[in-house]
Amino acid sequence: MIEVKEAELKQILTISTSKEENDKRDALATLTSGLSILIAITTKSITDYLDFTTSIYINVLLIILTILPMLSFKYMIDKNKKNKLKIRSTQIQAYAYVLPSVKYIVQNIFFYIVFLLLFIISLAGLLTLKHTNIIFVVGIIMTLMFILFQNVLLYAQTKIDGKLGRMNSK
Repeated sequence: MIEVKEAELKQILTISTSKEENDKRDALATLTSGLSILIAITTKSITDYLDFTTSIYINVLLIILTILPMLSFKYMIDKNKKNKLKIRSTQIQAYAYVLPSVKYIVQNIFFYIVFLLLFIISLAGLLTLKHTNIIFVVGIIMTLMFILFQNVLLYAQTKIDGKLGRMNSK
């Protein structure tokens, strides 16, 4: 559940993205996908040199070196957010719980399951393979990062669809 002040609730219901912003997002997405394809084609020969032979100990070390920095990064971000919330919550306020719609909940669960399976399969693959690729390790990092920050990606929107829960005042 997301806590929202009563004054902010009116802003959430009235703010929406304009057609120009949506057009800019679509243009940026098209440009990004085109650049990604161009980079993939031009760097094909370079990626062949990123393979290296490993043992089980090196693979475990790679896993530790990929997971620990991500967890510490997530811890620092959460700690900063908690400190910001403590500063804001010193005033007397009324809170409303905005429950997200079922669509966002199902979407969140689906993405979590898919990326969790990808993460587990990637870890199992990294531990069992004799030849590892740097891109494989980067893929593990990106998958873990999506799992850790999926709530920020899915719920940080300008318009929240859902129903209003109960009101609390402090």
